[in-house]
Amino acid sequence: MPRKRVHELAKEWGVGTRQVLSQLESLKIHGRKAQSTLSEQEAESAHRGLLPQAAPALVLGEDRKSVV
Repeated sequence: MPRKRVHELAKEWGVGTRQVLSQLESLKIHGRKAQSTLSEQEAESAHRGLLPQAAPALVLGEDRKSVV
């Protein structure tokens, strides 16, 4: 995969550029801007961190069937 710019990846992933930049900061990848390019490894790490986490399903009750 060729190097891509941060803003291009954000558009591709359907998130804001600021979200991608903040994810990069949390991964200790500093000094990036919207026009900066990312290596394949950096892009994969950032994308993994932006994916929604699978939340466990919470079941509050079951359907009740009335017996008449």
